[in-house]
Amino acid sequence: RGAVEECRLMTSYRSTPEITALFASLLPPEEQLQVSSIQRADEPPALRAFDDDAAYADALRAAVAGARAGEGLAAVIVPWKHEAKRIQKLLGDNAPTLVDDTATLPASGVVLITLKLAKGLEFDRVIVPDASARIFPAGDPLARRRLYTTLSRATRELTVLARGELTPLLKD
Repeated sequence: RGAVEECRLMTSYRSTPEITALFASLLPPEEQLQVSSIQRADEPPALRAFDDDAAYADALRAAVAGARAGEGLAAVIVPWKHEAKRIQKLLGDNAPTLVDDTATLPASGVVLITLKLAKGLEFDRVIVPDASARIFPAGDPLARRRLYTTLSRATRELTVLARGELTPLLKD
């Protein structure tokens, strides 16, 4: 049926250089050096891990409140729907609206969305509510790709939290 050619797209038109560097760190070393961003520099992503569940919950609430106060559209991105339900329960009345495949995204505010639906979209701010090894195990290539896709949805601001220790994927 003919030859297949591959074209690697290595320029980020979406994310700041700091966010681009973080998700590029998940690529093989030879590809990391080829990735660049054309956006202007901004704040580095915030990566925070919590051993205490109450401190984690407070940080998540604060991140969502901060995203609500900002301009544009923010997303709390979770890998699976059951994680979205856990976040809704944890945040209670302050939980962002869970987006399903029939919803239209608002122009601003904060939404809760699964990675399956977030893929291909971009958000001014992204909150990763749990980037622990439990959610993104180090030896799992699929987990690495899920984390890459999650992080690369952010254009201007990225907050990465972890219940417990941060995934080793982000420590390399």
